[in-house]
Amino acid sequence: MITIIKGNENYIKGVMELYHRIQNDFKEKNLDIYQDNEYPNRDIFINDLSKNDNTLLILDNDRVIGFITSENGDKFIASLFDDKISEEKFFEKYKLNDYKGRIVAYERLMIDPEFRHQGYGSKLMSILGEKYGGYFVIFLAHKDNHNAIKLYEYLGYNCLGLEEFCFGKYYVFVKNQLVGLNA
Repeated sequence: MITIIKGNENYIKGVMELYHRIQNDFKEKNLDIYQDNEYPNRDIFINDLSKNDNTLLILDNDRVIGFITSENGDKFIASLFDDKISEEKFFEKYKLNDYKGRIVAYERLMIDPEFRHQGYGSKLMSILGEKYGGYFVIFLAHKDNHNAIKLYEYLGYNCLGLEEFCFGKYYVFVKNQLVGLNA
């Protein structure tokens, strides 16, 4: 039976197993995504799971087959850069200054390879979309993660461009849910 629950630390083993299935899938496809065990790692996932209101899991019985987390987008953007000047240039380049304080970041969307293309990623994004209606959403997609790119485009996210971060090249996707809310 498929269920969606809020994350909690009791599921760390299942999340790590999911992560390793994702990692192996990327490796089999010769994609250099999640091949560095420094990020994400167990501590990052434990932190995600401790923010249970911001983290969702999909379970097939007790097996974790899906994961997504969210956080304050301003904090997320700050974490992408080593200095304040680069962060400010990013805000200016993509004209995000008006959205400061109203940005949410979605991170680490993972769907078990056996369960992809069945609507589970869309469902997780939809649940977060309901929670964060009235926010400006930002999401990064690795330049070679074509499944993620297709999903975000299908869900109406706009691609602002390809950015070179210290950890690789990522497309920046956004969805303005502030439209009509006196943005």
